[in-house]
Amino acid sequence: MYFNSEKMAKTIGRVAEKTPEVGETVSGLLVKKAFTYQIMALDDLYVFSQLSITNSSQRITIAYTGAFGVLKHSVRPEKFQFLE
Repeated sequence: MYFNSEKMAKTIGRVAEKTPEVGETVSGLLVKKAFTYQIMALDDLYVFSQLSITNSSQRITIAYTGAFGVLKHSVRPEKFQFLE
């Protein structure tokens, strides 16, 4: 069975400091815990939850046996960093 119910989120922290006007967009992180939703600023995440912020990056290596000049010409150089 499918129940169509209205969901409500509570604004906390810096997001809650200013009451938005009708039609104004509220920006922040939506955090769900159990059956409650909260909207908070990124800087308030650690204060109001047990979550933390981290950055991650990834790097891919692809084996290529052809000529380097052909590869460099084939891909857009502004999108990649070439290590010769």
